[in-house]
Amino acid sequence: MPQVTTNSFEITRIDSLPTARFYGYDGECQVALFLAHSLADSVIASGLVSFSPDVDPAFWRKRTRLVHHLMVNVEPDLFTPRGRGGFLYDGAAIGYAREDLHLSLQGLRTFHITLRSNRPADPTARGVHSITLKPASSYPITATRINDFVINGTDSPERLLLINFLQLLIRQTSNNLSDRKKAFFINESQQISNTIFELRRGICHSVRPAVGRVTVLIDTTVAVFYQSIPLVHAMMIVLGLRNVRDLCNLNERQWKEITKIFKGVIITENKPDNKRRPDDPGRRRKILDFHRAGALFEFENGDGMMITIKQHYENAHGIHLTQPRLPGVVLKAPPKHRRYEIVPMELCQIAPEQAYRKQLPEGSRDAMVRFSTLKPDDKKRRITGVATRYTQCEAMIDAGMAVATQPMDVGATLLPTPRIRFARNAIDVRNGAWNVLSQTVYSVAGQEYNWAVLNLAPTDIDMQALDRCMSELVDCAKHLGIPLRAPASSMVADPLGGPEALKNVLENLMGDIDRKAGKDALLNAIKKNEFFIFVVLPKSAAGPKATVKFWGDMVHGQYPYLIAFTRAQRGHPLGIVTQCVRVDKVKGLRQGQSSQYWNNVLLKINARLRGENFRVQGSTVFNRLFSGSNPGDKPPPLTLIVGADVGHPGPGVRKPSVASLAFNQDRHGIKYGAISRVQAPRQEVIEDIRNMFHSAMNALMNREGRPVSNIIIFRDGVSEGEYSRIAAEEIGIIEDTIKYNFENHPRIKGTGTPLPRLTFVVVGKRHRTVLFPLDRNFNDGKGNCKAGVVVDEGIIQPNVNDFYLQSHSAIQGTSRSSHYIVLKDEVFGGRTKEYVGLSV
Repeated sequence: MPQVTTNSFEITRIDSLPTARFYGYDGECQVALFLAHSLADSVIASGLVSFSPDVDPAFWRKRTRLVHHLMVNVEPDLFTPRGRGGFLYDGAAIGYAREDLHLSLQGLRTFHITLRSNRPADPTARGVHSITLKPASSYPITATRINDFVINGTDSPERLLLINFLQLLIRQTSNNLSDRKKAFFINESQQISNTIFELRRGICHSVRPAVGRVTVLIDTTVAVFYQSIPLVHAMMIVLGLRNVRDLCNLNERQWKEITKIFKGVIITENKPDNKRRPDDPGRRRKILDFHRAGALFEFENGDGMMITIKQHYENAHGIHLTQPRLPGVVLKAPPKHRRYEIVPMELCQIAPEQAYRKQLPEGSRDAMVRFSTLKPDDKKRRITGVATRYTQCEAMIDAGMAVATQPMDVGATLLPTPRIRFARNAIDVRNGAWNVLSQTVYSVAGQEYNWAVLNLAPTDIDMQALDRCMSELVDCAKHLGIPLRAPASSMVADPLGGPEALKNVLENLMGDIDRKAGKDALLNAIKKNEFFIFVVLPKSAAGPKATVKFWGDMVHGQYPYLIAFTRAQRGHPLGIVTQCVRVDKVKGLRQGQSSQYWNNVLLKINARLRGENFRVQGSTVFNRLFSGSNPGDKPPPLTLIVGADVGHPGPGVRKPSVASLAFNQDRHGIKYGAISRVQAPRQEVIEDIRNMFHSAMNALMNREGRPVSNIIIFRDGVSEGEYSRIAAEEIGIIEDTIKYNFENHPRIKGTGTPLPRLTFVVVGKRHRTVLFPLDRNFNDGKGNCKAGVVVDEGIIQPNVNDFYLQSHSAIQGTSRSSHYIVLKDEVFGGRTKEYVGLSV
């Protein structure tokens, strides 16, 4: 009997896969087309679609309009006979043509069109676009090929092409003009106050192969869009200005800010054009930069005279500019172009339907979380409502494809959760959470923790109020068994003073403590892991927090990979520990909440000072990996657990990616260290995995004085298309490093010690699969599945060993599981419950 329902909808029968035959057209140019026309019961071809002159992929709406205009207005008898859609685009580079259209095109075909006429255009005329269609493959897309390659086949270019075609079919359920290929957005939006952004709720749907079936995965989504407002108004909002004249005298910080926010934004220019249709918003142009000269910028006109942009608009368009000193909007510039093209800012409007793809400003993130949060029942209702649209989609009906209107129910297992062992007793874990009230941490790192306080939000909380909060922190520490004395020093600083000023304040704080504590007392406390700095951050905390962490971890720290934790080096500091909290979290604590909040903060502090908050008790897999099959085995196995990830810069940010490893440094799997490297931007494979893994492995073996028996690696951030590359490159290097270590380590070489067993698991968190409980025993009382629910059937992939695990409870909204893909397994022998037992 099924225990959970999913957000996957099965293509109901194998013969309900497309029964029409299709050919493909692939190519190098992206064409985004959203048409709700039906397909013919015939063959479809795929091929190349190209434009001359080329249309920038950023202007997907223009490409959409051009191709739609060609099909519906210029050549309707060819592309849409009897009102039926004959050509589909996937939004990337591939189009699909029905058999009769494929035969009519007769190979390579070029069409010359202009949006101002419904007739074929003269290719030599100005403003004419040439659209070329070129067949790419003679193999038809049929239900048999989909069955062979999608359901039963392995990963291959052909399999991806067929899935892409099915994806395109389900997209025909909406005429939504979104540039996000798998998402469309409904009329439900909310402006973020005091910003230029709005949030829009939408639906994301994608075709997913599963074992013995093909499914459609449907989920809700939220995206950020620019508001379509005048550019001048937008800039004043971003900079917090009230007078438009202030835009004429921007300082360097403000200039960098507007460039960061608005570079790449698409705008339209509000000027008269007798040839433009009333419903045409005008030519869409991308902002390249800004120019301080504004409309007073001089250029040589067609008569060879030097005039300003202001004079040009008066002469050519009869427009009198009222704010010519506003920064000019640069659309073209040398050296790529022969001369500048600058338009007046006061005529510019941010183009509508434009997604914001950069990192959301810090003050807007809370609004994003609130808007995107949906209760499980509400989310499920919205998802199921979308599935009914497929029954009215003519393209899917004509293709012979049907999708179930109810989500799939699948079997699941609710695993028993281990207990948490504190110093005096063990407690139960309930739905992925436990309460530390009345508990004492398992161990602390020193006899007494010394600390200092730095207040970077003095305008929000004064020192008197902060002192009361710190007294609550000390009181909570006492109940947890953490030896925290009163702070040795307190200081106040302005967070807007800049990074260097903040570093100087931190140095002054350390100097004050050093003078009060006496000679070498502070240094000894740092070496013995008995000192930290408590920092209260302002509401806009990103900048100050980065400075504080850099100062503590890098300026005063040593790279963890240089410290192998040998017996001689054990106890060396890894920098100055800093614990940051945001002022709105501290100031907003209500009566009865403070103990829970401060307890959570203290658990972080104790762990950073290398204490142990708790240990796992009653876990079969933990006992086997860390204690042996029998707890009294001598010696017990030594297991290395590694978490690996690559963090990438935000969209449009030219910074390197950061590769990191986190690994246990003790035989109990409780204390962890980390290694980080910078590498080429947006490269997912860890470049220096060999040296990083070598350091992690030796750190544990040198500390424990014996060889590793098991190695379990959890790899984050890998997309489906990269599984084979990660397996070939990273796993191969790790295996070579293991062999090299055992052949050359002074305590292991020549002893005949067997190589450790290796398991490599990819963990995906950004997938779209959602689990809803059917069985009341699986329900956490909020409509979510309980922590510990695992699904390894029904919706899993056909060519990999994978499962879904609900490992935590949701504080609000709908909880999301993690997706585990096992690329190599020598430790567990394919026993899913043991993977899950460790992951929980």
